[in-house]
Amino acid sequence: MNTSQEPQGSNAALVRDAAAGDESAWSGLVERFSAPVWAVAFTHGLGAAEAAGAARVTWLRLAQHLSRISEPERVGAWLAETARQESLRALALSRLEATEPGAPLPRTIG
Repeated sequence: MNTSQEPQGSNAALVRDAAAGDESAWSGLVERFSAPVWAVAFTHGLGAAEAAGAARVTWLRLAQHLSRISEPERVGAWLAETARQESLRALALSRLEATEPGAPLPRTIG
């Protein structure tokens, strides 16, 4: 499906092809960037369940914004930043859930 000047399998080509509905391109993105997405979540101190949630939402955000990625060759950086934001959101939520009823709410990020 690669009809542009980008090398087949490049980040930009995978983003473009996945946005056009190519399931193998989407799988290529997931295979290429799953480990870094998980690493970001674990670096923020999330446990396995919270890291899985942050990773899942990160991939959902990519699916939602795939056709609007302004620099598709930098999709790895986009995913890392999105994983960071989702990890921070998960941390804030876990702190909020750990707050005892009646206690002052912790300051959240985002």
